[in-house]
Amino acid sequence: MNYFFTGIAGHGMNGLAFYLKAKGHEISGSDRSFDLGQNAEILSQLKTAGIKIFPQDGSGVEKDNVLVYTRSVEHDTADRMQAKKLGIKEILRTHLLGEILSKTENICIAGTSGKTTTTSLVGYVLTNLKADPTIFCGSEMRNFNSHIRIGKSNLVVIETDESGKSDDIIFTVPPKIALAHNISLDHHPIAEIIPHFQEFINKSSVSLLNMDCPYISKLNRKKCKKIITYGVENSADIQAKNIKYNFDSVEFCVDKIKFQIPIPGKHNVSNALGMIAICKALGFELSKISKAIKGYKNPAIRFDILGQKNGIWVVNDFAHNGDKISALLNAVKPFAKRIIGVFQPHGVAPVRMMIDDYIKAFSENTREQDRNFIAEIYMRESVENADYSSKDIIEGCKKNGIKIDFLQKPEESIDIFPKIAKEGDVILVFGARNPDLPLIAKKIFDNL
Repeated sequence: MNYFFTGIAGHGMNGLAFYLKAKGHEISGSDRSFDLGQNAEILSQLKTAGIKIFPQDGSGVEKDNVLVYTRSVEHDTADRMQAKKLGIKEILRTHLLGEILSKTENICIAGTSGKTTTTSLVGYVLTNLKADPTIFCGSEMRNFNSHIRIGKSNLVVIETDESGKSDDIIFTVPPKIALAHNISLDHHPIAEIIPHFQEFINKSSVSLLNMDCPYISKLNRKKCKKIITYGVENSADIQAKNIKYNFDSVEFCVDKIKFQIPIPGKHNVSNALGMIAICKALGFELSKISKAIKGYKNPAIRFDILGQKNGIWVVNDFAHNGDKISALLNAVKPFAKRIIGVFQPHGVAPVRMMIDDYIKAFSENTREQDRNFIAEIYMRESVENADYSSKDIIEGCKKNGIKIDFLQKPEESIDIFPKIAKEGDVILVFGARNPDLPLIAKKIFDNL
């Protein structure tokens, strides 16, 4: 089969393209970012894999193609108009992926937070357990130097979207194993998300539920075929005991078997328990799961420790909603004399929806000695007369007696942080969408 992917630069699209290419199909595609000279690394990877790339002007679409698209690709783009002109089949990425997954033993991992880390953990451990899975992850898995691993078995591990609003597989194929990890405010109101999770677990052969999430724990289980629960705080089938938190790792026991995960924080204990639940559902013993974790590396931009210099640590993280920010700050506080952090929210609409959560996260987790900064909202395109600013978050924190400083651009931290940082401090650079944040963290580290 010949597939043409329009908008191939996205992780979800090129992951599927790489997979189909490895399975012997002819793949080509286009992306407007390539036309603008962006995403050079992805472009190089696609070409190296033997995938032909064309301008997004319709010139690459041919009569023998099936055109693959996502809902973010408008119906009047040149590629899709050419497909209509030629009368060729067009298929949503979701539906194509669904066709593939319907023939596999698929493990779907869903949640507002932690799904990327959990997916990479599951994939890595199952690989070490010789299960040889295919893995579709939302970020680069450092153990595989890619966001996709193509295995030879019929087992597929896939990170899924929690909202039900995106072009995602979570609601098109009944999962063999469905991990319902957590629900919190992020891209969509919680009330809109809960029914999608209910449908998710109802369709699955095995449903894995996080008892520490109040929304997941209250889902109706009457239609579930088989249930396994896990948790840190609340009673569950799989529960962590004797937890020891370190700056760069966490240790705990499950049924007296010791686990050590090289990523910190209570939220990562939860992620690890989700992984353990999946592996147990597949029939693996706890002792073997524990050994298979050795050598695991966290995904890109998930508590990415750049290093320590002059007694100062620098960390880059993807935290971008209230729960993720709270989890990050709580993981670091016990090991930092002082936190010096810069956060950049993304998009006016998310700030409008989550401003109370932002204010709560910073107000409850900023100590008197900490120096947190919030940069102006990151927007890919300029917005005239924006009704919200990062200053509104700062003002809300001020009303709670918490001082947060404002930066017009996060790049300003490159000069400021090395000047104010002292031995024992931990510098945090966190947020989503802005591709420059990891580079900013690196420059801060270099300037220490």
